[in-house]
Amino acid sequence: MSVPPRNKLASVVPPDGSGSVCCWLHYWEPTSRSDGENLTRELARIRVNSSPLTQNQPCGAGVCLFSEATAELGDFLRTVSCDGRERIIAVADEGGLGNRVSHWDLLQAGASDVLIWSSPDRVARQVRNRLERWLSVDQLIEAPSVADFVVGKSGVWRSVLRGIVETARFSDAPALILGESGTGKEIVAHLIHVLDPRPTKRDLVVLDCSTVVSELSGSEFFGHERGAFTGAVSERDGAFALANGGTLFLVRSVNCHCPCRPSCFASFRSTPTSA
Repeated sequence: MSVPPRNKLASVVPPDGSGSVCCWLHYWEPTSRSDGENLTRELARIRVNSSPLTQNQPCGAGVCLFSEATAELGDFLRTVSCDGRERIIAVADEGGLGNRVSHWDLLQAGASDVLIWSSPDRVARQVRNRLERWLSVDQLIEAPSVADFVVGKSGVWRSVLRGIVETARFSDAPALILGESGTGKEIVAHLIHVLDPRPTKRDLVVLDCSTVVSELSGSEFFGHERGAFTGAVSERDGAFALANGGTLFLVRSVNCHCPCRPSCFASFRSTPTSA
């Protein structure tokens, strides 16, 4: 079990709603022009500066209104998102998503999120909230605590990194990190811990489950009192106690077949600070 040194928390000033954000706005024909015009007015009212997309060229974050999801729409989203590099919000009017096309199809095509049209003011607030969140995520990615810690510029890697940053910074849910040996799972766990915004967080504790002896697994995970078994000459804290207030990273947890495995996963469900 290892406890890496504590790193300084990445600093970013989250948007407070007082500043302006920018995006492009496109109507995918056939789309109700009145809905688009109402949305434009509402976006302007809450200080989202939207401009029309005159050509299918990537130019930052955008919003695409559509009434029918087609293969051509998927090609358009793939083009303007640069295969996922740029953030695109697809807004479907009532009935815009039929039986042939689902939310997942649009997300796979390049949309970062899919909204269903309800009212101009509600959709405008949803758009602003997402643009602010994505701005905060991209600011964190460019911060030294992230940029100097991980290397990679491809669209696929940036998409993965955005997910890591958003999970670490804006969620307290347990995280499952999957990957082959040597792909950097512990680095991702360390990055999640560094970006954790808790001001009084404690250490990152790493425990390799493949090295845990079945008979002593209870002690490794939950600790023991003095005299609990032969050789227990002193009280010992387990991994969960050491990581209390911090982050617990269990390496190769799928290889853990110890008797206390159900108790471990139950602890994850009730402990949002574990990863």
